Parts: sequence; structure tokens; C-alpha cells
Amino acid sequence: MKRATIHTSAAIALLLGLAACTRDELADDNRLPEGEYPVVIRATGLSVEATPQAAPSTRATVDGDWQGVTSVALKTGDAVKEYTVTASTDFKSATLSRENDPHYWTSRDPITVSAWWPFDNADITQMPAVKVAEDQSKLADFQNSDFISAENQT
Repeated sequence: MKRATIHTSAAIALLLGLAACTRDELADDNRLPEGEYPVVIRATGLSVEATPQAAPSTRATVDGDWQGVTSVALKTGDAVKEYTVTASTDFKSATLSRENDPHYWTSRDPITVSAWWPFDNADITQMPAVKVAEDQSKLADFQNSDFISAENQT
């Protein structure tokens, strides 16, 4: 009798173990577990590619490098957050990330991600109007005409 109870208990434990869910993702839709997939952008060259696993890639600055750019505004949905720019050693590519309270991928459904630099510290939520000097023969006019903007549905 004791042996039958042990075998029955072991069989129940085995069945419960086999039936346990091993994934946090919901099977009936495209939602992802909350707070597990932060949005990180890799800016490399001129192509634009994006997936939740491999971060989007996009254009660099007018000079072809990220030298002097320390942060960008990044928008998903209606929320805009300041992201830190970590440039590569040659400044030809950069990773845009945010340590505290980043945007998160919440679904496998397409979303639109926009980023821009420079941004207005007084109102980071609005992409500034692009003002390009007609005459950029002076370095200051050239530098003040530098503006990066990227938008991609990912």
C-alpha cells in the first residue's frame, strides 16, 4: 500500500512537472513579458533595420561620426525619453540606450520608433524644426545646421 502511494505521488509530481509552463510569453497573442526587453538602438551606417532582438540600425551624423553627440531623444508611441549615446572607438557607430526607465518592447507587433538630435532640453517631447543655414561656409553655420532624425516602423 505504501509503495502504491509513493508511485502515485511520483506520477502526479511528474505530470505536474511536464504540464508546467516554461515560458512567460502569452501563447494567444504577440505580447511580450513586461519589463524584459528594453529598447536599445545600434546606429551603424546608412541602412535601417530593426527587430526586437537586434536593435535598429540607422544613419549617423552629417560628418559620418558620433563625435560630440552624448544623448538623443527617442520616441515610441507618445512617450519621449532621453537616451545616452555610447560611440564606438572610431565614432562611426553608436549604441543608444537608457539605464533607468527605458522604453520596452511590449509586443511583437510593429511600432514606430523616432529619434532626433539635437533636442530642446526645455521640451524634449517635440522634434525641433530643421533649420539649415543656406550659407554653410562658416564652421558655426555648418555645425548649427547639423540635425539627425530617424524614424522606422519596427
